[in-house]
Amino acid sequence: MKVNMKIWDRIIRGILAGGIIALAIIFQIWWILIFAAILLFTAISGFCPLYLLFKTCRARCQARCRGGRCGKKQD
Repeated sequence: MKVNMKIWDRIIRGILAGGIIALAIIFQIWWILIFAAILLFTAISGFCPLYLLFKTCRARCQARCRGGRCGKKQD
């Protein structure tokens, strides 16, 4: 898996995951821990599969991107 998230995206996901875990423990809503685990995994790994579906140019793929959403001109 290649990293396709920027550092600020990873930090926000980590903070959200921590908040959701805290709320799940306080209010005893255990099923929501699945969502928090997904956020935490993507924050740690730096890979988000949904970005592949939407074909966003993030982090390291911008060096390879020619034209399209990156705004770089074609060679």
